[in-house]
Amino acid sequence: MERISHNDGEIVDISFKTTLIFWKLYDSYLVYTSDEVKKIFQQDPEYSRKLIDGYYFENLEGQQIPLKWIATTGHLFFPTCLNISEEDFKCKDNPEINGKIRIEAHLFPEGVFAMQARLDFDFMKIEQLIIASNPSVVILSDNMNMKEKLDHLEEEIINFLKTKNLSQKKSFGEKASPWHHNWIWWKSNPEIPIKEFDMDGKFFKYALGMCTRSDKWRHINPENYQKIEKVVNLSPYFSNCVYITHPGNCIIPSKEFLDPNAVKNTIIDVLFAAELGNVQRFLILDHLQSFNFKRLEMEKTINTIDKEEEKLDLDELIKKFEIIEDDVNAIVLDIYKDLQVVRTPRLIFTSVYKTKILKRMIEALHGFDFYDNLMSLIQEIRDSLTRARDGIRIKADEKETKLMNSLNILFVIGLAAQMVTMFYDVEWGNFGVGLIQIVISVFISIILLLILRKLK
Repeated sequence: MERISHNDGEIVDISFKTTLIFWKLYDSYLVYTSDEVKKIFQQDPEYSRKLIDGYYFENLEGQQIPLKWIATTGHLFFPTCLNISEEDFKCKDNPEINGKIRIEAHLFPEGVFAMQARLDFDFMKIEQLIIASNPSVVILSDNMNMKEKLDHLEEEIINFLKTKNLSQKKSFGEKASPWHHNWIWWKSNPEIPIKEFDMDGKFFKYALGMCTRSDKWRHINPENYQKIEKVVNLSPYFSNCVYITHPGNCIIPSKEFLDPNAVKNTIIDVLFAAELGNVQRFLILDHLQSFNFKRLEMEKTINTIDKEEEKLDLDELIKKFEIIEDDVNAIVLDIYKDLQVVRTPRLIFTSVYKTKILKRMIEALHGFDFYDNLMSLIQEIRDSLTRARDGIRIKADEKETKLMNSLNILFVIGLAAQMVTMFYDVEWGNFGVGLIQIVISVFISIILLLILRKLK
């Protein structure tokens, strides 16, 4: 039995009624718009039944609450959503930890999509909730764990889309597929004021423990932790908590946010932004990985040139570097295109705090660090390509100079030989014959020179 001291007395057996939302992000390496992929699903009898109209949040009463966005181009950036399944779940080796799970697929433009698993719990202790936050121990009705199930569903969707003749992006190396989780607290038993879960509250370590999915939550020192990972309450609304750390999010809404009529300009917008922020972070992470593979390939080519300089055909090497450079430039264009899709200025909240909140969220998601690293890596690769290309051209120029010197010597020797021939022909009275021989010799030398330069 858990006992926690409190100024108003002793609280026994604190438990929470929560929703856990898991996102696993994928890149299908397919290119499509929201309208294109929605039409594809509408034409399929199986998937058409699973389409969800609009982007909304569903509260505990099952009411669908639309997100209140005012961007006129917002529909271009919303994902196409599929309600895949709804069933019971339980935790491996802990059957008393159970609840309802709803699995959705959110397909964002340009091939990135999130498999979302929403787990609704009855009242549970924090230790139980932390156990349930491990995807591999959440067992579904078909005895498949949640991690396997989401991967299986992702593969099914990608294979289905590949049959629709969508254009494909290049894939370099292993695919990135990061996880992210988000807790939403609805009630506590006994009831505790939300301010006690804020950073200065008595139970902040509860929020911090769930936000970091840490089984060491009892021993977490919030002050020391905040020195390692900056934690701030991102909610602009009184008596609400929104924490976003690198591992996950924790949202504790107040009672008024359970009413769908009061959702406009509320915490639900922040929930949606957290998902978009992670999609953006995934795109940058995935492209950084692609660049690293390209850089390894480029360095291998450069090392090959250094070791086998005399054995390699310079024209082929130059061509290979040009291909690599084209690939890098194509990836750069893809990055900017993908970032445009989830570009933060387009994510306009109805909240007057939108700019401040978004910047703090991106900072908490390490988006600025990823972006700075990305720009640094792009410049590093381009500098390496320039140095490698310049080095090859110098080597090619040196070889061309040596060849031209040899040809010039050959030409001079041939011309001298003809002059000698002419001298002897003149001496013996055959000046006309000697002149013809010189003209023919010079003509043949020019042809040979042109042929050799062409063969070079």
